[in-house]
Order: sequence, then structure tokens, then C-alpha cells
Amino acid sequence: AAALAQELDRVALLGSGTAPEPLGVANISGISTEALGAAITNYAPMLRARTALLNENAGEPTAIIMHPRDEGTISNFLDTTGQPINAPARVASVPMLTTTQIPTDGGAGSDESTIFVGNFSKLLIGMRQQITIEILKERYMDNLQYGLIAHLRTDIVAEHAEAFHTITGVQG
Repeated sequence: AAALAQELDRVALLGSGTAPEPLGVANISGISTEALGAAITNYAPMLRARTALLNENAGEPTAIIMHPRDEGTISNFLDTTGQPINAPARVASVPMLTTTQIPTDGGAGSDESTIFVGNFSKLLIGMRQQITIEILKERYMDNLQYGLIAHLRTDIVAEHAEAFHTITGVQG
């Protein structure tokens, strides 16, 4: 179940849309994107993402999703005296979530990732079939072993594409 949940995270954010994979947020037509192409050094890209959502009447962002590497960078923003920099209220009120399903090896330098900002109440995940786990007894009978196969059928759609914004090219 945990492995399937991680895969659902990945395809919900990055799915290609090529069968049997659903189309993820990053590939949905109509979302706004900012190509950062550098390390994230302040909260400005997330504030611009929030403004982009509000300009599209998509409501406030409900989550900022990133790789733990990028969350660690953001958590360690320091001022010139070495003191932590607090997030502006408009960003601080948005949950910052992490998933290792966002790769950190993309881009020209092979160290770029993506940060997703969105009103995730507008991302619909349809479960066609709940998680099913089957025991395969016959296949491994010679060694007195069992095998397991787990699967689920799901699809993903954005109710309002403009409710999502990606910050790409975030270097580590």
C-alpha cells in the first residue's frame, strides 16, 4: 500500500498521460510555470506562484509540494546575521509537503527539481478500483514461497488547471 501511495504521488504530480499512466499536474495544459534555473534563495517564487493562482481566480494555495532537499533549503534561509528568515504570512499559512517522488536529477546540470504550488482541492483523483493485493501461491510453489501482486486503478484530472503553478529548474 505504501509503494502504491508513493506511485500515486508521482503520477499525480508528474504523470505523462501515456497509457496506463494518468496525466499529472506538471503536464496539464493551462497551468502556469516559472523557470527558476537556479537555487531557491528566498520566498519570492512561492509568492509569485500564489499571485498567479489568485490572478486566475483559483483561490488560495492549499499546499506547496517539493522534494525534501528543497524543503531543507527553504527551512535554512538565513539573514546576513545568520538568523532564520521567517516565511511571509501568505506563504507560512500554506502547508509545505514533501515527497521523494519528485526527481532532483533533471535539467542541464542534472540537479534540478520542481516545486508545485496549488489549490489541490481542484485536483480530482478518481479511484476506479481500490488497492487489490493477491497472493500468488502456484508461481513459487517449487520453493515453498508466496508472491504478492498489488494493483489499483485510478485517474487524475484538474477541475481548474489554473489552480496549479510549477516552479521548475530548482537547483540543489
